[in-house]
Amino acid sequence: MRKSLGTAWALGNTGQSVLAGLALMVFLAVSDPVQAKESGASELPQGMHVEFSPHASTLVLSYTELLPELAEQDVTPRVRLYGDGRLLIHRPPYLKRSGTWETRLAHDEIDGLLRSVAPALYEFDDQSVRLDLAVRERDAASQATERGRGRRSMKEPRATLYARFDAPISYFELNVDAFGRPGSGTRVNLVTPLYVAWEGLSLDVRRFPDQIMLNNLHRAERAIRALEQRDDLVPSTELIP
Repeated sequence: MRKSLGTAWALGNTGQSVLAGLALMVFLAVSDPVQAKESGASELPQGMHVEFSPHASTLVLSYTELLPELAEQDVTPRVRLYGDGRLLIHRPPYLKRSGTWETRLAHDEIDGLLRSVAPALYEFDDQSVRLDLAVRERDAASQATERGRGRRSMKEPRATLYARFDAPISYFELNVDAFGRPGSGTRVNLVTPLYVAWEGLSLDVRRFPDQIMLNNLHRAERAIRALEQRDDLVPSTELIP
């Protein structure tokens, strides 16, 4: 239950009822993560990097940022990309130019974005990352204890402390049919959407800059968030849920 349990933990650990409800939705949506992704040995057609449904109703990529410190959560996804290229950007009320904005991406733009995002989401193993971080934190605590015992002067530099109180939660949803694994040409088939969530992503990347899966996920997040800065966005006139 790798994906579902990890996502439920990340979204439900804040004690907020809204987040817990969203976590439950994700848990139910991915009831069998073993079948959520399948890799095959076939290759994508020449020039094709990502396969996805071109229909306007297909939500190909979604990104949501939740801020637990806010009393009222805005659970509307910050970024939504549909199969026909329609891009919706939602700016919460506490930001300038709040509201919903939209534009349309060309097929090559969609392909380039998904090509950079899909492998990171596909390869991300939240349980493996959590175990790795737990081991690192335990070792760091042990080393800090040893250094404290041997410290001769209070002028010696001390380790940087990181606070995790109410860290933002990054939530990703990817719905593509297949993509090419970078550097191999191997086709990866996805039979159900991928869901990934992580609490305090930027903070953990600073703490553990050599954690590969976290860094890849962070790069994917930055690529998605860059869409919010496009200069061709216009206010959306439609009522969007």
